[in-house]
Amino acid sequence: RAQSISSENLGERIPQPGTHDEIDRMVATLNEMIQRLEQSFAQLEQFTANASHELRTPLTILKGEIEVALQQSRNDGEYRSVLESNLEEVRRISRTVEHLFLLARIDANAITPVREPVFLKPLLEEIAKDAAILAGEHEVRIESALDDIPEAQGDTIMLVQLFINLVENGIKYNRPGGSLRLKLTAHGANAATGYPGIARVEVSDTGIGIPHEELDSIFDRFYRVDKQRARSHGGAGLGLSIAQWIVRMHKGSINVRSREGEGTTFTVDIPIE
Repeated sequence: RAQSISSENLGERIPQPGTHDEIDRMVATLNEMIQRLEQSFAQLEQFTANASHELRTPLTILKGEIEVALQQSRNDGEYRSVLESNLEEVRRISRTVEHLFLLARIDANAITPVREPVFLKPLLEEIAKDAAILAGEHEVRIESALDDIPEAQGDTIMLVQLFINLVENGIKYNRPGGSLRLKLTAHGANAATGYPGIARVEVSDTGIGIPHEELDSIFDRFYRVDKQRARSHGGAGLGLSIAQWIVRMHKGSINVRSREGEGTTFTVDIPIE
C-alpha cells in the first residue's frame, strides 16, 4: 500500500492495524510522513500558481503597451510615456522576483540571521528620515516617539527590511493629510530576576484600515486586502509574510489591530537579550 502512494494520490493513507505494536507505530509514522508530503506538495502547487499569476499580469501589460506603441509612428513624448510605463512594470517584476527568491531561500532554511547588538532608536530614526520622501509624495506626516532602550540582539539588515516594509505600507495605504507614527518602548524588564524584557515597536497609521474578517489572512503569501490598490502600488502580497518570518527568526512576535476606515497598528515585540 505504501509503495502505491505517489505524488498523484497523496491523500491516501495506509490502514491502521490498531495492534499497538511496532507495526502499528510504523504505519502511524508512515502516515504522518505522507501527510507532511501532501502539505508540502499543496503549498508548492499554490506557490507556483500564485507566482505565475503575479508575473503574468505585468508581462501582459508590457507586451500590450509595446505592441500598441509599434503599430504606428509616434512622437517623442508618446514613446517616453510608454517607456516610463514599461519601466514601472519591469520594477514590479523585479520586486516580485526578489521576494520569491527570498521566500525560496526561507523555505530551504538557507538563511542564517546574524546575531549582533542592535540599537533600535537610531535605526528607526534613520528609517523615518528616509521614509519622509515617500510620505511627502502621499501627503502623509511622519511622527515618532522613540525611547532610549537597551540594545537588542539581531540581524540589522533584516530588521531594517522589516520596519521599512511596515512603514511603507502605512504610507501607501494612508490618505492625504493622514499621519504615520513610530513608537519605541521597552516592557517587562525585571532587575530582581534579571529578565531584560522586550523592545516594542508600534507602526500606526490613519489609513484605510483592514476589515476585521481579513485580519487573520494578511500574513499569508500573496494575500492582499485591497487588491486593486495594492497592484497600483506594485504590491504582490509577499511583504508581510517576509516580515512575519523576520520577527520569528528574532524569537519575537508581530500583531495587528485595525479598524476599517480609521487606521492600522502593527506591533512588533523583540526580546532584549
